Amino acid sequence: MFNCPDDLWQKFCDKAKLENKDPGEKLCEIIAVYGSPLDFVFGAEEAAEEWPLSAGTIKNNCAEGKISAKKIGKTWVIDRTQPKPGKREDKD
Repeated sequence: MFNCPDDLWQKFCDKAKLENKDPGEKLCEIIAVYGSPLDFVFGAEEAAEEWPLSAGTIKNNCAEGKISAKKIGKTWVIDRTQPKPGKREDKD
């Protein structure tokens, strides 16, 4: 479930009604065109499959603020649209 300020939702509903559509139908159309907001996030394990880092390193970087993410419970929800971080160089 996504939260939206009441005034913004009301404007959306009013616009949908001007187009003679149910607000829910209009929202489904928007998601069909632009995708779901969930298409723009992933977890640490999935990020590890796409990025050159381990899931543990990704979680540590999230905690340190090096990766744009939000912790929900025990899970890091990571912004998929950010640039891919690279591997850290080993220092001797």
